[in-house]
Amino acid sequence: MYNGGMKFSDDDIGRLAKVSGIRLTEGEAKEVEMCLEEVAKVKGLLAEVDTEGVEAMFRVGNLQNVWREDVVEEGGVGREKLLALASDVKDDQVKVPKVL
Repeated sequence: MYNGGMKFSDDDIGRLAKVSGIRLTEGEAKEVEMCLEEVAKVKGLLAEVDTEGVEAMFRVGNLQNVWREDVVEEGGVGREKLLALASDVKDDQVKVPKVL
């Protein structure tokens, strides 16, 4: 049975925080360290599972896409009424501020 986990140093946690673009207090860093060590322990346990003869899966269960016809519906409100609600309209289109 897997009886150990990977150990992470304070430097490891500091580098992880830096590349993640986050700041961690000392308490938060210790919490992250404990969580990562637990993840490493579970990974080790999973590595011991005998998967010989088990077919690879992409998802659990028999899920599949359900397709329907793409039908245009008016929704009860006409184009003109919606354009009248907009604060700025140009060439029968709603004008919005530039995003990029």
